[in-house]
Amino acid sequence: MTTTTDVRYNVIVESVGTANPVVSKILAESLNIPVEMVSKAIYTAPAVLFHKVEEDLATRASELLVKLGLAISVKNETEALPSISPLVDVGIYVSDVSKLPLVCQQLRTFIGCETKEALALLMNENGIVMGNISLATADAISQRIDAEVLVCEPDKDLYTIEIETSDRILNAQFIDFLKTLQLDTTHVLNDKRIENVSYDTTQKVWLRFQSSKKVKISNQSFLRYELLLDKVDATNPNYKAVLIENVGMPESIIDEVVQNLPVQLHESLVLTQVNELCNIYKEAGLECTILPVYTGEYHLNIHQIDDLEKTKLLLADYFDKLQLPTKLGKWQTSKPLNNLIGRYLLHLLEQINCIAELRPATI
Repeated sequence: MTTTTDVRYNVIVESVGTANPVVSKILAESLNIPVEMVSKAIYTAPAVLFHKVEEDLATRASELLVKLGLAISVKNETEALPSISPLVDVGIYVSDVSKLPLVCQQLRTFIGCETKEALALLMNENGIVMGNISLATADAISQRIDAEVLVCEPDKDLYTIEIETSDRILNAQFIDFLKTLQLDTTHVLNDKRIENVSYDTTQKVWLRFQSSKKVKISNQSFLRYELLLDKVDATNPNYKAVLIENVGMPESIIDEVVQNLPVQLHESLVLTQVNELCNIYKEAGLECTILPVYTGEYHLNIHQIDDLEKTKLLLADYFDKLQLPTKLGKWQTSKPLNNLIGRYLLHLLEQINCIAELRPATI
């Protein structure tokens, strides 16, 4: 016969809640358990941290966990354990670059790293900031970060593969290998890319060509797209209302815009947003083209410098002294910039009345 003292309990981390990464170390030291075990339970929550322990330990542990900000539940050993959450990758896109310092600080606080490391994660070319975490943790990130948080299950997503070389032999090898995988290579030679590739097939391509360092693989959940308006069916009664509602286009300029197509409707959207909008626009008689946003590096071109000293002071945080502009007028970065840093510098330069632009660097 089982007595009350024989009952065991499971202590479950339901979510990271409002806790910070330092809790892993505190818990490990307080409860005398490996820090890796705590970190895994937190970032893959819901997860069992203590399995079938006595009531006293379960109570003390749960009280400490709650004080540290974690969402916790304690369940009798006879109750069902939480189902295993699918692990996801998380990306962060800073659409409002004026918030970049804030987002860096928020990410730094969440994962417990230095500011430079947080910025490096945001600049990650593949778009992934954190990998192999639970949906609960991804949701916690979205609640703490003032930016667009993107989530995907890597093995269920589709990928874009790009070949970044003009080498004819490597191009031919790349195309021939894609054919052996039964992929449509009709436009690969001109586009230097192939889209909608499965995870398993992508892994095969990566294993074959990673040593060349000329193949780039991108998760399509994290890629950005530009949406251009090409043609308008003026007989459709809804097209003006749709442009006003979805683009924020003033009604007073719509007729002029229609006379000067193509025009950019959206600068940077994820594919799901693009597909939803394209369906809306199509029903309203608006024909659009989807263009992938260039994911490589950019040159920053300044066409006009009004205040040389302010401009040099701003750029000094990012460039060597010898690379800084020496006179009013035009200036261009000697080395290409990451897209995020380029957009942030462009924003800062606009604040001091510089006229500048970003242009994709040549491969």
